[in-house]
Amino acid sequence: MGFIPIFITLGAFVFLFIAIVHQSFQKKKKEFQTDLEEFIGLITRLHKELDAPGMLPEDKNLENFERHYYGLKKLPEFDNQHESLALLAKSKLVACKKALYQYQSLLTKKPYSMVASIMGHKAI
Repeated sequence: MGFIPIFITLGAFVFLFIAIVHQSFQKKKKEFQTDLEEFIGLITRLHKELDAPGMLPEDKNLENFERHYYGLKKLPEFDNQHESLALLAKSKLVACKKALYQYQSLLTKKPYSMVASIMGHKAI
């Protein structure tokens, strides 16, 4: 019997660790994508309410929509009436950046980076 229970326990530990880290990566990525979609929806709504000139960014990229958000805030049509929607968009932007930072930092830490390379997780 000897070493068999030790190997089984060690294998189970490694399997559970990989499963939990993989689930954590998926959760963080989904959280980022959900926050990004909500942020884009709020920016689109603010763009329509302000009747802003120009087009919305084509690709759903955080940096492009962040630039568009700050551009909308500089418009002369922007007033206190639109401030609540802008604050809501700002909170979603912060949540989006937080989720992205957590995902990227988890991706670079040593034991988690090995699991990420095994499971095929890449930087966003």
